[in-house]
Amino acid sequence: MPDERDMTSPVTRAELREELANHPTKAELKAELKAELANYPTKAELKAELKAELANYPTKAELKAELKAELANYPTKAELKAELATALAAWANVIVAMLRGEMHAMRAELEQGLGRHVRAANEDMQRFMAALDDRYQDLPPRVTKLEAKVFARKRRRR
Repeated sequence: MPDERDMTSPVTRAELREELANHPTKAELKAELKAELANYPTKAELKAELKAELANYPTKAELKAELKAELANYPTKAELKAELATALAAWANVIVAMLRGEMHAMRAELEQGLGRHVRAANEDMQRFMAALDDRYQDLPPRVTKLEAKVFARKRRRR
C-alpha cells in the first residue's frame, strides 16, 4: 500500500473498496442511529410524560380558588378601616375621659386656691376698713353738730 500521506499517486478501485469497507455505510449508520434513538423517548412520549407530571400540579383556576379561600381568612380594606375607626374612637374617648378628669382636678385645685386668695383679700380689706373706721369713729357726732349749725331750720314767716 502506498504511503497514506502521499496524495500524488492514483488510487485503485480495489484500494478504494478496501478502505471504504473499513467505514460504515449510510444504511448501517441509519440503522445504528435508529438503534441509539430507540433508547430515547419520542416527542409524543415526552408530551404524555409531561402531561402526567403536570397533572400533579394545580391548575391556574385551582390556584386562584385556593388563593381566594386563603384570603377569605383575612379582613378586607373596608373591614380594616372600620376596625381602625372603632379603635381610634375608643382611644379618643379614653383620652378625652383622662383629660376631663385632669381638668376637673385642676379646676378643683384652682377653686381652692382662688378661694384662699379671695378669703385672704377679704380679710385684708376688712382690716383696712376697720382701720379706716377707727380713724373716723368720732365723725358722726361732729357732722351732726355741723349740720345743725349750717342747715338750721329757718323760721317760718307768717
